[in-house]
Amino acid sequence: GYYGLDGKVISFNKLSAERMGGKPEDFVGKSMVDLFGVEKGHEYQLRIDQIVSNMSTQIFEDYVKFPTGERWYLSRYTPVKDSKDRIVGVQIIADDITDRKLAQEEIIKSRANLHSLMESTTDWIWSIDREYKLLTANTPFLKYIKPLYEKNISIGSCLLDQKELPLEMY
Repeated sequence: GYYGLDGKVISFNKLSAERMGGKPEDFVGKSMVDLFGVEKGHEYQLRIDQIVSNMSTQIFEDYVKFPTGERWYLSRYTPVKDSKDRIVGVQIIADDITDRKLAQEEIIKSRANLHSLMESTTDWIWSIDREYKLLTANTPFLKYIKPLYEKNISIGSCLLDQKELPLEMY
């Protein structure tokens, strides 16, 4: 959307209006507070003030609750200048990153589940890459290997750079 310095909508594109549950003309003249509530509205207005003050584009990541659902956005706030190089408004272009955020959350959950599973056993669990760098390891494995190397070994350590592994490791 395109906003005045006071945070009121000058114009909205069709997609933004649809997400807000209306048509572009329904939103002209509405403030950030009208659109997003007091807390978020004030936050977005402060961003506009910051863009004007710094005279530069800035990018923000937001979780937004619309009448049509909840979404994640990466929003680029860009000052709009007139022919005399004065800032007259701010254009906000928001890219929907909801799918990416949901995938990131799923990866975090999967890693937490894997870690929990690995730590729930006294068996050694570890993996290395082709260069023998430790990718994953549970506590029983790390406790066993520490005295062999006479120091702490951590994820990312190259096991063969440290010293030759004892035969019982094979």
